[in-house]
Amino acid sequence: MDHWKRKLAGLSFIVLQSWAAQAGEQGHYVPGSWSPRDLISAPDGLQVFAPYLSLYSAGKARTGNGAIVDASQGVDVGADSWMFTPVFVYSPRIKLLNADWSFTIVPAYGEAGANARLTAFGQNITLFDNNRKDWGDLYVIPANLTWHLNPMWAVSAQYAFWAPTGEYAADRADNVGLGYWSHNVRGTVSFFPWANPGLLLSASVLHEVNGRKKGFDLRPAAHTSLELGASMAFSEQLMVGVMAGGIWETGQASGSDRNEDGRDRMFNAAIEASYWVIPGKLGTMIRATQEYSARDRFEGRTITMGVNFLF
Repeated sequence: MDHWKRKLAGLSFIVLQSWAAQAGEQGHYVPGSWSPRDLISAPDGLQVFAPYLSLYSAGKARTGNGAIVDASQGVDVGADSWMFTPVFVYSPRIKLLNADWSFTIVPAYGEAGANARLTAFGQNITLFDNNRKDWGDLYVIPANLTWHLNPMWAVSAQYAFWAPTGEYAADRADNVGLGYWSHNVRGTVSFFPWANPGLLLSASVLHEVNGRKKGFDLRPAAHTSLELGASMAFSEQLMVGVMAGGIWETGQASGSDRNEDGRDRMFNAAIEASYWVIPGKLGTMIRATQEYSARDRFEGRTITMGVNFLF
């Protein structure tokens, strides 16, 4: 139980069109945080403002071997949180390394919530019930580069970082920020099988490394994510997408305060729909994401709703 209390102290969120709650020190990123089309750099001169609201709920937590931490083990653990993330994207009217180039910044405000009750031997005792509303960590993508090889193929490279600007104190268990830097490097291949924007298939790999956590002798382990996606534009107004992904702990945590219950992992799947009220100018979006086969972390679901303004 002490292990899970420590992990819950680092509860935070992951962004872009699908912020998802994380239990503990798995870093910032979660697969499925982007739509397949979002991994391609926006056209030159495009500006986007996209406010999103995400609701996360996890009725179970899993140990390092995948066992559910629930009432059958004498402890009932859960998490219910929300996050508001206004996304700002700008594409300069210049090429960088002969590629389309876009810049993204995402502040976040929301609530990190987690709870646990002791239920063994007929008891119902609250062990902790943490809820705090405040600013989360800042997400910045200074370089998302896309090279269009021909009408059917494009490749993208991306560098992003998470700055520990969110509300955080080492002696509290209800932080909204994680208290450390994370750095992401991503590569994406996009395929338009009909040589037009109607259908897009994509595959993406992201690697994340983390800095030291404030107030602890701890550097969280590196993680690697694999994401597959398909997005179909049925018209100028309606688009539907499906995504599947996984994340694995591929490095080792370091420091005397590390406390891991085996190497964590998680798989998820999502479906989304976008409707453009004014094509190319104003659109709405909704997405549902379900997590599966988690180890050493929460396992739950996210509902994300948003509006896209293009300028």
